[in-house]
Amino acid sequence: MAFAPAPHEPPAEAGAGIRPAVFPVGTALAPAGPQIHAPNADIPPCAGRRVDADDVNYLRHMQMALASGRSNRHFRINKSHGRVIRKSNMSDGAMADTVWSLGEIHTSAAAQEYMGMLDAKRAATVIDAFEDAWPDYGEAVRNRKRCIVEVAMHYVGRAGIGQAVILGAGYDALSLEIASRSGRAFASYEVDAAAMPYKRDVLYRVGDRSAAGSVRCITADLAALTPRRLGTALSKEGWDYDRPSLVVAEGITQYLPKSKLAALLSLFRTPDRSSRIIMEYIRDEASIDPGRAGIPELLLGWHGTMIGVDRLSRYSDAQALDFAAGGTGRGGRAGVKAAGAAGMGIIGPALMEKARTGDNDYFPDDRSGWFAVCHGPI
Repeated sequence: MAFAPAPHEPPAEAGAGIRPAVFPVGTALAPAGPQIHAPNADIPPCAGRRVDADDVNYLRHMQMALASGRSNRHFRINKSHGRVIRKSNMSDGAMADTVWSLGEIHTSAAAQEYMGMLDAKRAATVIDAFEDAWPDYGEAVRNRKRCIVEVAMHYVGRAGIGQAVILGAGYDALSLEIASRSGRAFASYEVDAAAMPYKRDVLYRVGDRSAAGSVRCITADLAALTPRRLGTALSKEGWDYDRPSLVVAEGITQYLPKSKLAALLSLFRTPDRSSRIIMEYIRDEASIDPGRAGIPELLLGWHGTMIGVDRLSRYSDAQALDFAAGGTGRGGRAGVKAAGAAGMGIIGPALMEKARTGDNDYFPDDRSGWFAVCHGPI
């Protein structure tokens, strides 16, 4: 079945094995002693616990970030939240989503080769935490990713779009899949805060240079960018404001304040609505069956805390339609009507699963799920 676009606190066990990721700015740290230079010198070889050299390295960079007030390769200063956030924890969550889609969602040779070179072990503890919260979470992720691939290829094939901007791209292989399957020149501009240097190195080793060479990796914190700065960063890499774009926002909207997301999306709005948007979002509690309404916070709330987000941004389907179409986001009748007139559509969790598997084993109806995808002209 193909998609046809239509006109907190985690449970105690969920955080087990995950290193603390968030530190208040100004935290007083004890001066590093000799152990920094020889971390295991005073520990007998038979001891059960040894000091991890990586931990020592992270501690050094954390001290540097706290002392200078500036982000570095391992830590990001989140001034709006007054925190220092370890970048590896941000990217490990992105790696988890990629691991769940291995072998099924992105099937081109270039995407398969790329994903085979990723260090998937980095996602292990994050996957365990997600699946402790909801054992079948991987099914929801695969449904979402399959949906986004199909809608993206629909727009690339029928709307004549030759460039994509992927916000919060992580390690996802969507860009490679589009480039491989489109059969023509295509450029993707990926933006994320933590994953890009590593991803760029892996892409450099992919044999299909026409596909891998079409991806531009831009390291930038979306939460700290203005539309102007985002536009400048994209333009430096070759993005053309005057050409139609496919804009993809997956796995990121819940971690951005609505006002910030609205500002960033305004960069891509065109008078003739020649660009297209695919915006995945987390549905609000009123849109989900009471028995599952708390699952998004259980699944994603603890991860948001790890990356410095205290409250998830959630949308009703009407709000998402209005929001993505450039309205107020309140979801009133006028906004929804305008979104429908513009050609915006919603794909809910039940259709996502049915299209991917042919059944509705986990999501029998839209009220049983929390992911949805809004798409259309922007």
